Amino acid sequence: MRGPLIPTFVVTVAAFVLLILIVFSVPFISAFSYLNVTVFGDTIRFGVWGFCVEPGGCTPKTVGYIRDPEIIPWMTRALILFPISAGFSLICVFTLLPSVMCHMRTDTLFPPPLYSLMAIPNAFASLTAFAFIMALSTVTKMRFQMEGFSASYGPLPWMSLAAMVLNVFLMLYTGCGATWRGPCGQMSPHIRNRWSTVYTY
Repeated sequence: MRGPLIPTFVVTVAAFVLLILIVFSVPFISAFSYLNVTVFGDTIRFGVWGFCVEPGGCTPKTVGYIRDPEIIPWMTRALILFPISAGFSLICVFTLLPSVMCHMRTDTLFPPPLYSLMAIPNAFASLTAFAFIMALSTVTKMRFQMEGFSASYGPLPWMSLAAMVLNVFLMLYTGCGATWRGPCGQMSPHIRNRWSTVYTY
């Protein structure tokens, strides 16, 4: 049976890339926004660190911003969870790199236990970040529409959803299955060697 290290590494990198793209959203990269609004012919794009008006300019890059009366300021401050989650994902990638680089065979490779431990806060951070960006996007969208303006979701909520699903899957996969022994897979040799216990089906 092929070990789960390589698939785990690929999915972890994919989740990290999604989170990094979210972190560098508007006003860094205008294509990545959580909400796009048309106000009197101008397009406003909202991101993690601020918003941009086209044509026009962008707000200063900051944690938390205001645009009365549509934006809820404390919710924009909660978007700091995205760089936090990206940091956890980066740590997860680094915990897998030594195993990936030092071993060429994949039939006996398992993620280290440290990865499973870091996958837990990573999953909860990305889950909470997704909840906040969906709530912020939905409330702001409704407020603009109530004022008679056109508003639509940008790509960030769906990118956040994808990253959250991947991170939660990794937490469950390495936690109840491939690393610690469970119905999802075999027992990792990290644990088998530690407790000198051999499990067979």
